[in-house]
Amino acid sequence: MDLDALLDCVTTSSCVVTQTTSGLIVGMLLFLVAAGLTLIFGVLKIVNFAHGTFYMLGAYLAYTVFQITGSYILGVLGGGSAWRCSACCSSGPDPPGCTAQTC
Repeated sequence: MDLDALLDCVTTSSCVVTQTTSGLIVGMLLFLVAAGLTLIFGVLKIVNFAHGTFYMLGAYLAYTVFQITGSYILGVLGGGSAWRCSACCSSGPDPPGCTAQTC
């Protein structure tokens, strides 16, 4: 680790703004995941880890599509559609909003 480069980065305002913004974004994402888990546990009285699995599957596929195409928009659309398809196909027979054409 290059401490001189780190010190040079910390002394600039753009680095401080970037690091602060990144920290807030990661914190908000963690809050959303935790709030969703708490809400589901509070209503259903069970912990359902499948929601986290679908979230991670969609994120992984979005990253994969982004690496292959280089397009952020295609990555978001690919990850979202893969998440939707996996959620529909794994939740039993004919869940609301899911048809055989969706999967």
